Amino acid sequence: MSENEGNAFPVPAAEVIEDFLRDNPQGKLYVAFGYASAYGLSWLDQRTRGRPVWLLVGDIRTGFSNQPDADRLAALSFLERSDVEVRNWYRTNKNRLGKAKAHMKVWMVQPDSSRHIRGAVLVGSANLTRAGLYNNFEMMAEVATADHPRLFSQMNALQKVDWPAENLQERLDSVDGKHRDDPSRTHRAKPKQARPHTTKPPPPLPPPYRSKPKQSRPHTTEPPPHRSKPKQTRPHTKRASRSQSRSGCAQSVGQFFVLAATAAIAVVAVGIHIKTLLKN
Repeated sequence: MSENEGNAFPVPAAEVIEDFLRDNPQGKLYVAFGYASAYGLSWLDQRTRGRPVWLLVGDIRTGFSNQPDADRLAALSFLERSDVEVRNWYRTNKNRLGKAKAHMKVWMVQPDSSRHIRGAVLVGSANLTRAGLYNNFEMMAEVATADHPRLFSQMNALQKVDWPAENLQERLDSVDGKHRDDPSRTHRAKPKQARPHTTKPPPPLPPPYRSKPKQSRPHTTEPPPHRSKPKQTRPHTKRASRSQSRSGCAQSVGQFFVLAATAAIAVVAVGIHIKTLLKN
């Protein structure tokens, strides 16, 4: 990041607001936000001691319950101040204008010629919360004098239709929608019940483990009798020897040749007989 870019990065909104309050130390302070928190009220209380404050919050349903005790007690101290007035304004969706709530972020000191107060207006994007004052990337700017009459007129018109922020103190005293002292709060830890002390004797120890004595085999000097399994005899089958098979084949071949020779002699004899008949 270059040096120019570093200078252009906005400082926390809290520093800009503190400069505005130092430059305009007198006169009633008018501030309006869409959202606020117990921390924001505590922060505002520390910087407006001895100065009247009119505060308008658009949505008071969030940011006030389940708060740390330090912020909660400081916010309650701010609300108890006689010079502090906290208001609320929003529209429901039951009318033709539709649902809406006050969502501006304005710090205003109206002019008072009798006290030589010239008036000033600071506007921006930061809500009255820890994130809006210190954590978020916010932008704040002081309004030119020429635009003061229009903004003063709008603020005066809003003061005619707003109403007191009801149940804000109850919200600060609540945790999960219930009062801190309500015994029915579900998140409150139940006290641990001490176990009753009993003098019941400990259970008896199990009897010691005793292994069974091994039974010794009777000692004998004679070797045990040898029992051999009877051999299973295979059934005896007669098989022809190779010589017998060969002789049988030779006999078959000899018989074949005898028959062949006999047939040949018969054929020759028939031929001679036929030739003899033809000559006669």
